[in-house]
Amino acid sequence: MSKLKFKILVLLLCTPSIVWAADTLLAETPTSWRLQNYVLDTLVVYFTSSLAQSNCVVGSLVMPSGSSAGDRSRFWATVMAGKLSGKKVFVVYESTTCTIKSFGLLEE
Repeated sequence: MSKLKFKILVLLLCTPSIVWAADTLLAETPTSWRLQNYVLDTLVVYFTSSLAQSNCVVGSLVMPSGSSAGDRSRFWATVMAGKLSGKKVFVVYESTTCTIKSFGLLEE
């Protein structure tokens, strides 16, 4: 049985099509970010520095499909608070799907 486990491990490690997802932290003042809400309540933020970190298209990050209206409203309010106050917003996102996992205002 251990030989089978070893072969599976080697196969997984040597398969180039497998992409290992990683959480990425983004922390910046959101002055140039654009928030856009689409039909069916999809919230996307554009022009973040995630383009440089993870190749997210035009620096876009998206709220997860299962996020609640409250989650989307809190994200919108957090970004607007950062824009108005000039404070940094942090976003933790999954680097291969550019999906937001966590967010907030950074304390100073």
